[in-house]
Amino acid sequence: MTTRVRNQRQREIGRRVVERLREGELLTQDQLARAVGVSRQTVNNWETGMVTPSVRNLGVLVRVWGQLSRGEPVGVVVSGEENT
Repeated sequence: MTTRVRNQRQREIGRRVVERLREGELLTQDQLARAVGVSRQTVNNWETGMVTPSVRNLGVLVRVWGQLSRGEPVGVVVSGEENT
């Protein structure tokens, strides 16, 4: 697999994760950005496939998704630790 194809797939994965998380849980870009600890523009860039979430941010997105799926309030997650 070429680097270009791998990068395209990574961007698509990031876009799908963010899109499903936001739409499925009815979060705004701003709400998700605050929960992950990034700017709203960063979330927008993930959704549009302009950039790929970092490994750290993908981990945080998974934790946020877990919180929401368990019906827990979403706090701000910084470096893997939850802060409300």
